[in-house]
Amino acid sequence: LTDHESLKSLLRNQLSGSSPECNENILDKRTADVSKLLSMLRSVSMMDASSSSHGDWKIKQDLEDCRVMYRQGLEGSPFHTLLVEGYMDSTLEDCLCVSWETALYKNWWPQFAFPPFKILQGTCLHKVRTGEQVCLVRMKVPWPLSERELIVHYFLFEYFEDGLVIVLLNSITDLDSIGVSAKNIIPESTSAVRIDLVGGFALQKVTPQRSFVRVIGELDIKLDLVPPSLMNFIARQIVGKGFKLYKKAAGSVAKLDEEFNRALADPLYINIRQAMYSTNKATEEEQELETENKHENDEDETVHCRRAILEIEEEKEEYFEESVSFEERNVNGNIRRQLSISTEVEQALGTLDRAINMVRNITPVKEDVEFPPNKT
Repeated sequence: LTDHESLKSLLRNQLSGSSPECNENILDKRTADVSKLLSMLRSVSMMDASSSSHGDWKIKQDLEDCRVMYRQGLEGSPFHTLLVEGYMDSTLEDCLCVSWETALYKNWWPQFAFPPFKILQGTCLHKVRTGEQVCLVRMKVPWPLSERELIVHYFLFEYFEDGLVIVLLNSITDLDSIGVSAKNIIPESTSAVRIDLVGGFALQKVTPQRSFVRVIGELDIKLDLVPPSLMNFIARQIVGKGFKLYKKAAGSVAKLDEEFNRALADPLYINIRQAMYSTNKATEEEQELETENKHENDEDETVHCRRAILEIEEEKEEYFEESVSFEERNVNGNIRRQLSISTEVEQALGTLDRAINMVRNITPVKEDVEFPPNKT
């Protein structure tokens, strides 16, 4: 996705599939916007490198499930860059549904009582095509600030080869810039101050039930001076806690809430589900089953091996005991065979054995009886 022409070709194919006519000017703008967002997302991976013109990233939160960072904009620029990233224990389509459906933000977005911050309104003003819409989000912010609102253009770019979905989030004031002529969809001005946002997020499939998300945005909240305390509140309280609730919503609410279930029936999510999960579902299930069977076989083999080793050791011990007992019982009878003796000694021992046997078989004699010399 680093090559401009390849990126443009991918976008042309995507826009042509949803609209018979692909406006070249809109295509060039989409390509430039997606390329810019990808560069912003990549810049975080190089945060340990030398300082760039935008300054260094500052980590506001670094937790097990998410990381929140902040970076000041160019000198004199009203924009401040915020980023949050982490792993989600849910499918990519569920993660996208929670972030794409602005009308359901109120179901999961943090509603702080003190300092006050909550979503007052989330509405889709105009659906351009599948994967493209214009939305309004209005928020209540801490005093002395007045309400803020944001008119955002959502544009989704699919790159299923890497299990990747990119969503552009850009504030707009002129709908002609996105090819929409119905200007009356923008609501009349209220007391809310309209802020600006340039950024978006990337969702990537890690496993069928696990995804990674990285959200980045350059935000202008329309203040002449932004105190550090306010940025800390936005980064840690709104972004940090908001991400945890986002993760919880994607993991559970999207499966239990009826409004989310109805939203997931939209062709946008069906297309992602079919492209990323249906084709590989059987293969993944087979691989998981194969892995489970392999683990079970390995465990059985280990148990059998251990039993065999124990049996062999027991047999060796019994054989050793029997061998020792046998040798002990026959040591006197076999000692002559085991020792190397001369022929003369062996003959003398034989004569001694015969004499002993003769003495045992005859009647005892008196001690004063003497044997002839030739009988000794």
